[in-house]
Amino acid sequence: MSNEYRNEQDIKNNTKINELLNEMPEFLEDFHTHLDSRNRSTNTILGYMYEINVFLRFMAVALKKENVTDIQVTDLDKIRMTQIERYIAESEDGIKLSETARRRKLSVLKTMYKYYLAIGTIKNNPTLLVEGPKLHERDVVKLSDS
Repeated sequence: MSNEYRNEQDIKNNTKINELLNEMPEFLEDFHTHLDSRNRSTNTILGYMYEINVFLRFMAVALKKENVTDIQVTDLDKIRMTQIERYIAESEDGIKLSETARRRKLSVLKTMYKYYLAIGTIKNNPTLLVEGPKLHERDVVKLSDS
């Protein structure tokens, strides 16, 4: 992959990341900075921000908030393990997600909760109690010599 292409992708991704951050509570700027400082690719950070944005909409409903921007970092302590299990089980439109998608959702939440717990902003990490879905092994597809 050329550097020019990578740079173009980074610019596009950063634009999308900033658009998502503008829709989110201010406390997520710190988490974004944390991910960026850990040399995560812009693709990874964009994926994280997208998943967190979806989770915030779930939280807003669960906590009876009018808008996701009304969510405070301390509200993360109000989310229970069972709510996280419910969140990762289905998509926003009620369709059951694949094991890979559920693992990704849980991984993003674990990373976010771990960060805010480490800096002392929250006291609880309910993601530690959630078991990730087991991935089933896929059949190996071999290329033939023909």
